[in-house]
Amino acid sequence: MRELLLETFIRLVTTPSPPGCEGAVADWVEQYLADLGLAVTRDAAHRHCEAECGNLFAFLPATAPGYPVMLLN
Repeated sequence: MRELLLETFIRLVTTPSPPGCEGAVADWVEQYLADLGLAVTRDAAHRHCEAECGNLFAFLPATAPGYPVMLLN
């Protein structure tokens, strides 16, 4: 687990991603989450500012009934 966390961290911080140019990181994160089985979508926020990509949203179905939806940012 520790090695996976370190590899993920290194991948994220070594990918060039200056403000507004986070497309490469977003592509990688999107694929990583999809490979884990999450449903991933993007919005169109980038069309309203100078950015390469919008926000990513990943959805993981609840496993316990009655619990509220949680959003992590």
